Amino acid sequence: MPPLADPQSKRDQLELKLGANWEPIRHARERTKELRNRLDELFASQGSPDVSLVVFGSVARNEVTSNTTRRVLLLLESLPIGPREVFDRVRRQIIRRYLNDHRGLTHAGREKRVPRFLLNDLTRYWRTVTVDFVYKQRAARDRKWALRNAKLRMSRKLIFAAGLAHVSNCHFDNAAEGARLELQTRRSVAPLTAYLEERLARTPLEAIAGLCVDLDVPGVTANRVFDNYDRFLGIIDDPAKRESLELAGTRLDLRDSGLWGEIRDISQAFHQGLASLFFVDNANLSELSKEYGVF
Repeated sequence: MPPLADPQSKRDQLELKLGANWEPIRHARERTKELRNRLDELFASQGSPDVSLVVFGSVARNEVTSNTTRRVLLLLESLPIGPREVFDRVRRQIIRRYLNDHRGLTHAGREKRVPRFLLNDLTRYWRTVTVDFVYKQRAARDRKWALRNAKLRMSRKLIFAAGLAHVSNCHFDNAAEGARLELQTRRSVAPLTAYLEERLARTPLEAIAGLCVDLDVPGVTANRVFDNYDRFLGIIDDPAKRESLELAGTRLDLRDSGLWGEIRDISQAFHQGLASLFFVDNANLSELSKEYGVF
């Protein structure tokens, strides 16, 4: 059994609780830290890029697909390189825009306080990348069909699921109770903005692990999600297997591929795990997911 690398990490807690050994996940985390340190050193003397377009671009109309993707990925999976003051300020402005523009958060009479405007944009991101995948495939411009398909089934879906976890926690999490009270009594989004800032600083895997730990979901569900994501990272990190996926331009190229069969099996089990997490295992989360996540 691996050591508990970070006692504060929900993912580490979950791995220890389940007696699992998610080595590729741990390896990916260490590689990310190493790369970030190298980039910090490389860009130490350079200023931060101008990302005002992401913050102040229209979030409702006349907007290109890339702007939605950049904004959502900035929220859900980005890390600052170098001093983080500008990064934190930009992310805070994005969150505040989502919350301020959602009048129902502060004026609705209902008890549930879910940032639906943010949720809708996260959903738009997910639907956009799925449609974009098919468009590129049809336009015959996609030269890495298999790799893009695998990522769509796994890492892109994980990012969206993490967004759902963050939005759901605004209603469930005890740590957000003060923020919910401020919305109702003082119509202030400042505490919820601060809460989401702290939550969005966590990686997508950490967000899903937190949901599994805090809601005490069955081990079979957590294992379906994390065991299969761990296997996926193991495949992507294998140079020969990754090259095989990169060279496959169409489904026919992998028709008899054992590797693609493995990807398919992994992604189906991963999907079943996420479906159980959000729609089956916890009655309150299931109700919330159906009420807000579907319609």
